[in-house]
Amino acid sequence: MVTVNRFWKNPVIKFLSSLKLSAVLMALVAVASAKGTFIENDHGRDGAYDLIYDAMWFEVLLGLVIVSLTLLFLKRWPYRPKQWGFALVHLSIVVILITSAITREM
Repeated sequence: MVTVNRFWKNPVIKFLSSLKLSAVLMALVAVASAKGTFIENDHGRDGAYDLIYDAMWFEVLLGLVIVSLTLLFLKRWPYRPKQWGFALVHLSIVVILITSAITREM
């Protein structure tokens, strides 16, 4: 149990498992996706894909969301029955992002 407590006290892990960081990252993904929609409207699918969806910074951003939500999910474990909705939403977002990354790379 001591190693688990030490893991969560690591400054990097503590930062990555922050609820504030998760909220900021998800807001950034929302803003980037919205911007991609407007770019697609003005410059077509290829323009949006090149500037947003295929950009390395967007992939890193999505990776950080996966890491942050996974750590946040584990940090708050175990869940009471009334918190299962919260847990399910976090887990489903992570699963969707991971499977979309797998599909993208195939």
